[in-house]
Amino acid sequence: MADCEKPKKYTGKLEITRTKCGGTDLNCAIEEINKGYKKNNWNFAIITTDGYIPTITVKSKIPTMILITNRGHMNFQSNYKYKTVKMN
Repeated sequence: MADCEKPKKYTGKLEITRTKCGGTDLNCAIEEINKGYKKNNWNFAIITTDGYIPTITVKSKIPTMILITNRGHMNFQSNYKYKTVKMN
C-alpha cells in the first residue's frame, strides 16, 4: 500500500526532502492531483519516479507529465497515456 505526501508548490528552487522510500504507486499521487487541482488552481502536474511502479489505473483530470529519474526505467504499464520524460 502506498502513501502520498501532500502536494507542494514548486517555487523555482530545488528544495526536495525525501521522506518516504519504496512502494511507489502513482495512482495515489494522481488521485491527490484530481482532488486538489480545482481548489489549488493547478494547470498541470509533474510526478517524479524511478519508473518501478505498478500499473497506472487512474486518469488525471489535468495534463500530467511523468518524469523518470536517470537510472529509472520507462517500461511501466498505464491504462492512460501520459507524457513521459527520462532525465539524463
